[in-house]
Amino acid sequence: MAKRYRRPVNALAPYIGQVTIAANDVQFALLYIFQDLLNNRTLAHSLYFSAPSDAAQQKMVLEAIDVVLKPIDATIAARISKRIRGLDKLRVRRNDVIHAVWTTDPFSEKIMPLQPKSSLNGKANLKSAMTELAEDLMIEASELFMERSRLFELQHFKTQALANALMYKNDVLA
Repeated sequence: MAKRYRRPVNALAPYIGQVTIAANDVQFALLYIFQDLLNNRTLAHSLYFSAPSDAAQQKMVLEAIDVVLKPIDATIAARISKRIRGLDKLRVRRNDVIHAVWTTDPFSEKIMPLQPKSSLNGKANLKSAMTELAEDLMIEASELFMERSRLFELQHFKTQALANALMYKNDVLA
């Protein structure tokens, strides 16, 4: 009986998964900021998930920050915008992990990305590089969630949250 073929990249699968999940946490944090700025969950989700890429989603959030948040608190708007713009470097690294075509060097049997311009090329330890990227993404997600929580310190968002809570309570009781 022939041995079943085992892809060499299987050893990297848990690390690729960590990067994917951490990147999704970043996008989740951005969605929540977007939702709070629009004050309409259904509309925010519809618009956000209709965007064809992470970059497009981030651009929508930046536009909402400029239109809604900047007039209310320019300092918080600038801080969140700066953080979102900083995600570009992480997005390149994330794409290099998630969208890589993996190959094995025939001489060394080392697993490596086939793409010549990958940020992973030349990395001595791919698992460590992916773990570091996942940690960087988780830090960004945490920071974005913290920024989101600061929105609710602003009177505008406190009033909005109270109005939403009252509307929800009335809907439930009706």
